[in-house]
This record gives sequence, structure tokens and C-alpha cells, in this order.
Amino acid sequence: MTAEQNTSRFKPRVAYLLPDAGIGLWDSRKGSSIHARSMIRAFIAEGCEIEIFVMKKGKGSGDRPFKIEVVKQSRLTRWWLSRFILHRPRPANWITAIGWLLWQRDFYRHAERRLSRNPPDLIYARHSWFAWPIYKLKKRFNVPLFLEVNALFTIEKADRGELAFEGKTRRIEREIFAASDKILPVSAEIKTQIAAMGIDPDKIVVTPNAVDLDLFHPVSAPANGRFTVGAVNSMRGYHGMETLLRAGAIARKRIPNLKLLLIGGGPRLQELKDLAGSLGIGDATEFTGVIDHQDVPRRLAECAACAAPYEGEVNQYNCPMKIYEYMAMKIPVVASRWGDIPNILADGETALLHTAADPVSLADAIVAVRDDPQAAARRAEAAYVAVQDHTWRGTARRVLEWSRERA
Repeated sequence: MTAEQNTSRFKPRVAYLLPDAGIGLWDSRKGSSIHARSMIRAFIAEGCEIEIFVMKKGKGSGDRPFKIEVVKQSRLTRWWLSRFILHRPRPANWITAIGWLLWQRDFYRHAERRLSRNPPDLIYARHSWFAWPIYKLKKRFNVPLFLEVNALFTIEKADRGELAFEGKTRRIEREIFAASDKILPVSAEIKTQIAAMGIDPDKIVVTPNAVDLDLFHPVSAPANGRFTVGAVNSMRGYHGMETLLRAGAIARKRIPNLKLLLIGGGPRLQELKDLAGSLGIGDATEFTGVIDHQDVPRRLAECAACAAPYEGEVNQYNCPMKIYEYMAMKIPVVASRWGDIPNILADGETALLHTAADPVSLADAIVAVRDDPQAAARRAEAAYVAVQDHTWRGTARRVLEWSRERA
């Protein structure tokens, strides 16, 4: 019997924990929300019974195909949030931290009470700041714990200037990691960070982001008379959109029918629109604003190439989900040599990699895709083959197999 056949017969009851006040599960436009929903759908598709605990619903307009348990805040938590956080533009870090700690206490009490009625066979949790309920629930129900890690909060909060109670943050992270049966960081850099805390590296398995192949799939080459380069992003500094615009201005001199399609919104949107105008490519750049994730494939279908020009010193542990989506659609990819990207894409084989923050290097890569469409198609085909091993259902199957081995 194959491992996949074994897994197909093992349908445990899963407790999915999302103890993160910054993630609204139904938000159809935020990457972390899409990630969470995708993993939940994957477990359901594998036949699992699943109970989902979240702090926030989110305001997405899409379908809601499964039920969730939204943690009920205690009176003290509600008072603290309304008195010190909700109506202040930037509360002190320690004030926010106490709010999170109170909310985590509510999370534990709510989840423990509900799960006691019908205990889980395994826990799958997304790591979060001060998320001590994760290891407490593992201890309470004595079941395997699989921990998805997208960032270490001692590092992420420090990078953002939001860190408070550093010692407590570190102690809680270490206890969560120690209690986990498998730790699933999304990048090799995060694995290194976790191992540096003294955690057994053998139980840390790099598990990159993935793609829904039913939503993102190959399409016919666009025939709209434009050479469109697309990018899905949230317009943050490290996403490299300024570099892409400058590269577009350079590449347009060699590709007169060039168009840039920037999908998403964010804090720098107006600044980037102004830059496009000043570079003389405002007429060749479309800013879609924020759109639902379900609509992203339709817009990407217009593209002859897609770009991921990440840059800068922060968030290099990031694993861009959008790259897997480009690969799944067989669209040629140009991306920077930044962070974990060289572990995802092989230069000249599955993409063209350029020097981060270098618009000339990026422009050359864009022109190379246009000038040699056969080579670009070969790279896109190789990327499509490679992405078949990076699906949400594939991740769920591996978790179920590990759990079955411990049963």
C-alpha cells in the first residue's frame, strides 16, 4: 500500500488554530487569509473533519464554505481594546502586547471548552505572537501538533518597530517550537532561525507556500497586441514596485507595446501612480487596486510575463505565494535574487533572475522574455512541472501522513 493510499484512509479530526488578531479568515484579498483558507480547504478535500478557531472573521465578500468558531472576548479584553487600542492611531507597543495576551487567554478558554466536547486527533496551527494556547492545547489533548511558521515574531515585530516584552515573546516561541511534533517554516531562512533557538532541526521541515491548481491553471497566450508584464503585490517597499516601474520605463524603449499590470493596493499606491506618471509610463501602466483573489487568474491571463522584484533587507524569510501562482499558469517569470526566491526558481531553467533593486537588470530580463519566446515557454513549462509538488492538498497529505505515523 502506498503512502498516499495509507493517508487516504486516515481521516482524523483536525483542530485548526489561527490565534492571530491580524488575520481575518474571510478576507478575500489578504495573503495570510488566503493561505489559511487554502489549508483548511485542503484538509476538507482530504476528507478530514475540521474544527476551526479564529480571532477575527474578516470582511471578505466571497463564499464561506465551512463553519468557524470565532473566539469570544472576555469583558476585560473588550474593555482593554476599546479603552486603549481601537480608537488610538498608534498605541504604545506594550499596550498592544497586553491586548494580544488577553485575547490569547480568551482563545485558549474558548478552544479548550469546545474541543473538550469532541477532542481532536491532531492540531494544525499557524504560529502567531504570544500564541501560548498552541502548546497548552497540545498538552491538554496530548495529540500531534503541526506548526506552520511564516515568521518569528521576535524578528518580525522588531523589524516593524512593534516589539514589546521581547523576553516573553522569545520564551513563548521556544515553548511552542519545543512542543511541536513537526515545525513547518515556509522558507529555509526561517528554519535556520528556529534551529538557532536550540530546536531539533530534524523536526523542522521547510514547507513553502503553495497554490490551488483548480484556481490557477494554464491559459492561452494573450493576443491583445500588448506585451503585458504583471505583478501581484501589496505595494510595500520590499515588493520592488518602484524598481519594476523604472525597469518598465527602460524596457519600453525596446518594447513599444509594453504594458505593466500592477494588481493590488497598499500604502504606497498613490506614490507609485505618481512615479509612473513622472517616468512617462502612466499611459502604459494599469493599477487595478485591490481585487478578490478569485479574480486574480483572469487578470494574470492577460500577461506575457510576471514579475516578482523583491528587494531590501527586511522580510527576506518571506515565501511569496504569488510566484507559485504564476508558475501554475505557465506564465514566464522574472524575479529577483532575493531571500528564498533562488530556492524556489532556478535561473535559466524555471525563470530569469535579476539583481535585486536593479531596474536595468530587471529590464534586460523582461526584454529577454520578449525576444526569445521559445526559451521563455520552455522555462514556463519547467516551472509548471515543478509547481505540481507545491499544492495546498499536497501539504495537507504530508501532515496527515506524519500524523498517521504517530497514531
